[in-house]
Amino acid sequence: MAQIAEITVARRQVVEARMSLEQQLSEASSGILKAQIAERIELCRHHGKELDEMLMDLIQADPATARRFEVLTSAPGIGPVTATTLLVEMKELGSASAAEVAALAGLTPMNRDSGLLRGRKIIRGGRIAARNVLYMAATVAMRWNRDLAAFCARLRQAGKPFKVAITATMRKLIVLANTLLKEDQVWTPTPP
Repeated sequence: MAQIAEITVARRQVVEARMSLEQQLSEASSGILKAQIAERIELCRHHGKELDEMLMDLIQADPATARRFEVLTSAPGIGPVTATTLLVEMKELGSASAAEVAALAGLTPMNRDSGLLRGRKIIRGGRIAARNVLYMAATVAMRWNRDLAAFCARLRQAGKPFKVAITATMRKLIVLANTLLKEDQVWTPTPP
């Protein structure tokens, strides 16, 4: 698992470098600079593909990790990148309670109170890499998982801001992942 963690971090860094280079490319005006930046972007893409292949090989080499990966990726919204990040960042998945995994991912609203001041609740702390991939996973899951889409729609109809609704959906998704791993079963859609 240490090698998987190392490669996952390296992959994340390659993606961040590529995004930074793409931003530079959009602002560059010199032809030679644009060509050099484009070459580095292509190199980052190539390295990213190599790292993805290495990750899949390592995951498939260990039957227990391969099964956990299969269970996670069965849920709509959780793709290979999200599953790998969750396996690395949240080793407690499948053995912790719903409240514990939500807190570990930094998805538990915390009060911002001081003395007589009552502030709005915010999410903070937790494992930022897991929370970041859960955000994208939740946006995808809202499109492909009827239950999560209905849940988010109910929150929006109740007047909740989008950020509150997406955070609640992220929490539901991590709790779903935890439950699936705890029960060692792949996700099946609820009948209509």
